[in-house]
Amino acid sequence: MNNLSSNQPIDEAVALLKVKSENEFIELKQKFHAMIDSLNPVNIIKDTLLEVSSSPEIKDGLEKTVVGIASGLLVKKVMYSRTNSTLKKLTSVALQVLIPYLAAKHYNKIKLLGQKIIHILPMVVKKNRHT
Repeated sequence: MNNLSSNQPIDEAVALLKVKSENEFIELKQKFHAMIDSLNPVNIIKDTLLEVSSSPEIKDGLEKTVVGIASGLLVKKVMYSRTNSTLKKLTSVALQVLIPYLAAKHYNKIKLLGQKIIHILPMVVKKNRHT
């Protein structure tokens, strides 16, 4: 009987170690699944876009680039027509370079103007529907 009582602390320690081992295995399994999910290409893209959208510097730079490209395309569409005039073509090319540069330089003013237009546009459309 003395032998049984001396094995009891060992048995309890073994049982505790088994429970601890099972808990650690479950935790390891959860971490593994989380890692697999984070390596999913869709999740990588989503996380990257969230980081980009939360970074004011990147967001501001991206907006400036979009304004520059859009203004360059607008100038090209308006100025460049099917003409044989070399002067008109040169003017168009010069404006395609100059206007995006100015648009990026004065981006905050253009952004403010765009916000005002977006705010006023629904009222103008609504007013025109009623007349």
